[in-house]
Amino acid sequence: MKRRRVTIRDVAERAGVSTGAASTALNPESTGTVSDEIRDQVLAAARELGYQRRERAPRQGPLVAVCGNYDNPDPLAPFNNEVMLGLFRGAQEAGVDLFFLSDRFLRARRESADYYLERTFDVLVAYGVSQEHEEVLRAVGEVRPVVTLFYTPSEEANTVASVDTDNDAIGRLAATELLSCGYDFYLHVADSGGNRFSAGRQRGFEAVIPPEQLLPAIEFPAGIRPWGPESGEPAAEQLRSLLRDHPGKTFGVFAWSDAVAIHIVRSPGLPIPDRIGILGCDGLELATLWLRMAGLSTVWQGVAEIARRGVWLALRRIDGKAPPDQRLVADDLPRLMTRESTTVPVSRRHRRENKRIGGETHDE
Repeated sequence: MKRRRVTIRDVAERAGVSTGAASTALNPESTGTVSDEIRDQVLAAARELGYQRRERAPRQGPLVAVCGNYDNPDPLAPFNNEVMLGLFRGAQEAGVDLFFLSDRFLRARRESADYYLERTFDVLVAYGVSQEHEEVLRAVGEVRPVVTLFYTPSEEANTVASVDTDNDAIGRLAATELLSCGYDFYLHVADSGGNRFSAGRQRGFEAVIPPEQLLPAIEFPAGIRPWGPESGEPAAEQLRSLLRDHPGKTFGVFAWSDAVAIHIVRSPGLPIPDRIGILGCDGLELATLWLRMAGLSTVWQGVAEIARRGVWLALRRIDGKAPPDQRLVADDLPRLMTRESTTVPVSRRHRRENKRIGGETHDE
């Protein structure tokens, strides 16, 4: 009787770890990303079982390494999964392989550049990064091409190329849409934790809204996760307070992300869209069902498309067809996706028409 081949699952079960951890520990390119304890357990189990790792056939095209924040904190806003979708689309179109590296070295910033440069790849694509990571990225970029997604490096990072979203344009587009609905006041629901996406969208939004109709932005209390279910209730409570303080008035609200906007829409007791219009931002393909169920209007920013363009920029960097500090801004992507949350009710539409005819403003 032919003996069954030992699989990676057998090794994982013997070592008492997940199949992903076992695969990582047995891969020479990624074994350094697991703890010494797990690696020793997996290697011992593989020896005991006689496991033989299958080697991949030699690759034909460039190898694109990816590092980023792989956590998916909220199923209502699978931003990171959407990035992956775009990366895989770009790789499939270009005929290249993707190689995923750990991001914990990038975050720790201790011998991080050495970790990445010890790996075999032709270009590094990084997302979920910020200014504090630039030193590592610049060091890697001096040896191999580097492209960042959703982050524009400083001028000093002249070895790093980028593809970024246009947050200012997103805010302006949101303001224009809400103004067309004819609310009495407008405000932005912002992330107070220094989030540059939120800050950029707020700047664009407030640049368009007339000052006399602009209310102070709602910011989250300290310790509130801007993507979590608890993010909606503090904002919803402040909106309830505005309704009480301004009887009969209407409010156009732009939330910096769909996750926050959905949690606000789900908060009970808010008169949406009768007195409050809610507009979010992201428009993720993978969250389309949630957005439709919530009836949420949003600004689609093209997350997957930006990631796809990042792969193509990475290939241009390999071929020497793009400068090391190429900066691309996807200002052609943002577009509106309107649903029930910004629908102007018939009663308010008639009130707006009466205002225009009579030239006077009357409360409801």
